Amino acid sequence: MKLESFDETPQVALVDPGDAHRVRMAKRSREIHRKAADIGEIPAVVDPDRREACRLDLPLFLQIYFPNSTGLSPFGDDHIEFITRTQNILTGGSGGKFANVFYRGAGKSSAAENTVIWSTVYAHKRYFPLFAATGPLAKDSIASIQNDLIDNDLLMEDFPEVCHAFRLLAGNHQGAHSQSHNEELTHIRWLSGSVVFPAIRLGKDEAAAKHIPIDDQGYTLCSEAKIETRGILAALLGMKYKRHCDGVNQRPDAILIDDPQTPMSAEQPLQTAKRLKVINASIGNLGGHRSSLAIICNGTVMNNGCVMHSLLDPEKSPGWEGRVIPMVKRWADAHETLWREYERIFMSYDKEKVGDRQRAWKKAHELYVANRQVMDAGCEVSWQSCFNPKVEVSAVQHAYNYLFDKGEEVFSTEAQGKPVEKKLLLTESPPLTESQVMNKVSGIPRSLVPVWATHLTAFFDVHQEIIFWVRMALVDGFTGVFTDYGTWPDQKRSHFLQRDPPVPISSVIKTGGVEARIIAALQACTEEVLGTPLEHEGGGEMSVSRALVDAGKWTKEIYEFCRRSKFKAILMPSHGKYVGARNKPLHEYDPKPGMIIIPNVIVSPPSTAGRHVNYDANAWKTFLMNRLRAAIGDSGCLSLYGDKPIEHKLFAQHLTAEVPIQTAGNGRTLEEWVHPPNKPDNHWLDGATGACVAGALIGLKVHVGQTTAKKSKKKRKPKTRRGGAYTMGAE
Repeated sequence: MKLESFDETPQVALVDPGDAHRVRMAKRSREIHRKAADIGEIPAVVDPDRREACRLDLPLFLQIYFPNSTGLSPFGDDHIEFITRTQNILTGGSGGKFANVFYRGAGKSSAAENTVIWSTVYAHKRYFPLFAATGPLAKDSIASIQNDLIDNDLLMEDFPEVCHAFRLLAGNHQGAHSQSHNEELTHIRWLSGSVVFPAIRLGKDEAAAKHIPIDDQGYTLCSEAKIETRGILAALLGMKYKRHCDGVNQRPDAILIDDPQTPMSAEQPLQTAKRLKVINASIGNLGGHRSSLAIICNGTVMNNGCVMHSLLDPEKSPGWEGRVIPMVKRWADAHETLWREYERIFMSYDKEKVGDRQRAWKKAHELYVANRQVMDAGCEVSWQSCFNPKVEVSAVQHAYNYLFDKGEEVFSTEAQGKPVEKKLLLTESPPLTESQVMNKVSGIPRSLVPVWATHLTAFFDVHQEIIFWVRMALVDGFTGVFTDYGTWPDQKRSHFLQRDPPVPISSVIKTGGVEARIIAALQACTEEVLGTPLEHEGGGEMSVSRALVDAGKWTKEIYEFCRRSKFKAILMPSHGKYVGARNKPLHEYDPKPGMIIIPNVIVSPPSTAGRHVNYDANAWKTFLMNRLRAAIGDSGCLSLYGDKPIEHKLFAQHLTAEVPIQTAGNGRTLEEWVHPPNKPDNHWLDGATGACVAGALIGLKVHVGQTTAKKSKKKRKPKTRRGGAYTMGAE
């Protein structure tokens, strides 16, 4: 695009001598700005032979042009094989999905970033996204790439058509919009998550003299190539752009994923499942239907079932090819002799004695140096340069130090890519089946409060077109019965799905927007459930003592509804929170003034929006299942109303819709409740769980104890509220 000429002064009828001066100054200012925005002449390539030698030799490019990262140490044979395969994937046109497992410290992240640069400066690829486990890690990657495009002198020497414009831009993204070359905009971009290479047009003679390849229109081959980095869970819509130089709508033509998950997310099956779905469904379709997209995923195996482990499993990921590069390919002949003596010395330090660890390691080091030839014999490592020269003398010693320091389980997983098989399901008590739940009928008629019950609780699970509700009769010890449950509106069927209710809210309430209809539906539903007392078997009637509403969606509207409801004395908004093994339990948080904390529950301090309840969804679902598992007649048993199991078939399906998975971290093991990929309805499960939480909030006891925020540092005996004591929590 030719820039506007400023040589001619607009013809303006001047009525004031000052106007003429202002016009001249404006013209001068524009001319100065235009000249300042032009990047001038593109330098010639310093070493054309070096540039051409690396065009189809990625290992050589990584070694030569990045002496302080991928070129810092010679590659091993496994590195060269992997990098060469990556090169063939990126220069071929067949696409495919490839997973490469490396151990930590093998340089995979630096290699990934530099590979993206190689692919784009040589125009092997024109739009190359790089995905990282999180948004911050993605920003680190693009910052590293941007630094090389500006500061790497070797790249500047041999790829001046790219780096010259970037250097003059100096990281000023605002200046990108006006940057030009020979009075044509370069369309360069420099953003926090992406860069677009400058569009540079040269004459044939100039390009030949400077050894810069150009296309038929005179543009350099990598003009407007784009590099972008994103977190793997970021929104992926709109990943295409239109190049100005040739008008092509460019979609990604290659994808590189660098370490698809963090160690914390690897401990959470839901997070792993989400990332696998993004990789296979969303990222896999970014190239469109008319291209063969190459996807390369490099990472470290973190546990049995993590993303990288799953991509290597042909049953779980049939469309993927992959290879594991272990740190140690063959152990030393002296593995059970001298190396065991080395281990004994290496680990012989007193943990309570400062400096004793260094003493033990020094003694072990002396043993290795004295016997290195014998101790190295037979050992084969994948990278001879993988060791710390300050404290080690070989990659073999480093591998054994890693093994003895981290332990066999960690070493097998993170260094060898072979996680130790672990049992995922908690088998102490297998998950409840639909039949087991259906058959927990008590014989107590529907909507009748049994003689032994002292309280009623309720929970409302709100959706756009349907509300699921549960009502439960309870007594101390959490023996209870589901007196009734249902939906609003009443669906009048024994089987239906939340996503397609036969009688949606919008068919009953036809005025107002979505939020207004939901609030009107909540008002009608709470009036039916909370405003209608139930008959008590011992005589008289009983009303609900505490009710919770799921406020995960339409939070503001539900908070306001609870605050203004006629049932505000007993009705509170609530949020089920994910708390994994690595997370701090809710009841261990420091209390703030006015906050009430009980095991696995936090009640917020009073505010203008009222109180709300946060509870550990995993812990309370486990609590619920333990109650359902107890035999009728035992203390702490939860049962269903009536005497016909078949009436509870849909309710039982909801209650068994999630699967418990064992997770461990920070010294504790717990059940994490996972929604299977087919996503069966689980809304009455949420309702039953919330009704149990409501029971804890009225003081029903299994484990007694309370933490209440104090306004002063003086120790005081916690006060108990009659009829509403916050004194108990989940098992």
